[in-house]
Amino acid sequence: MTDPKLDKEELTSSYAKYSKVFGLLVQLIIFMLIFTFLGNWVDKHFAHKVPYLTIIGVFIGMAIGFYNLIKNFMKEK
Repeated sequence: MTDPKLDKEELTSSYAKYSKVFGLLVQLIIFMLIFTFLGNWVDKHFAHKVPYLTIIGVFIGMAIGFYNLIKNFMKEK
């Protein structure tokens, strides 16, 4: 029979790991959304026919989000 205290510690440890990853993914999505909306606002403000700045905003948000994600994973090693 397994020790219930050990199982609870393993479960808590795995929840902590998953919650950290989930938080980092939420940050990635938030960065993407902020820069997308910012690019969209600038495109509408200057009445661009093609949403160049919206597309650029998506990529900037992704770059910042992935940088933050990689930085946090490297910090754990």
